[in-house]
Amino acid sequence: MTRRLLIMRHAKSSWADATMSDHSRPLNARGRTTATGMARLLRRRGLCPDTVFHSTAMRTTETWQHMCDPLPDVQRVQALDTLYLAGADAIRDALVALPPTAQTVLLLGHNPGWERAVQTFSGEVLAMKTGDLAVLMATADTWPELMSRSGMWTYVETIKGRLAFDCR
Repeated sequence: MTRRLLIMRHAKSSWADATMSDHSRPLNARGRTTATGMARLLRRRGLCPDTVFHSTAMRTTETWQHMCDPLPDVQRVQALDTLYLAGADAIRDALVALPPTAQTVLLLGHNPGWERAVQTFSGEVLAMKTGDLAVLMATADTWPELMSRSGMWTYVETIKGRLAFDCR
């Protein structure tokens, strides 16, 4: 079965309040627009996720909140503390428990862990700016099979957040 992994860095966050903790920073206006645009772009391209995992940081939570309306067929959404500033190991831990019916998973998180995860899973070295999304594909019967070793995923493309911003 073909599986897709959509690894997206959160949309642009606000730095308006310098006293706010990193975990609590919200999206700015551009970030909100980009998140909605990315969801519309994913839908148009047939890359709608059935499962979403996001970090518990405010900016990733808000990224998903602005994406969810254009992506109404998501069956499972889960905020995970373990994805805050995490990388490949935390992603593996989240994905290994997925049922075989899950085909397309959207992960919302942070750099530098997301760039490293793309490289670990596919060998592709990327620079992911805010709002960018890497599309990976693989074939396997189960998620544990895919997550058991590195290099099973094929890098397909990067969808730039700036492109999504224009899809409002």
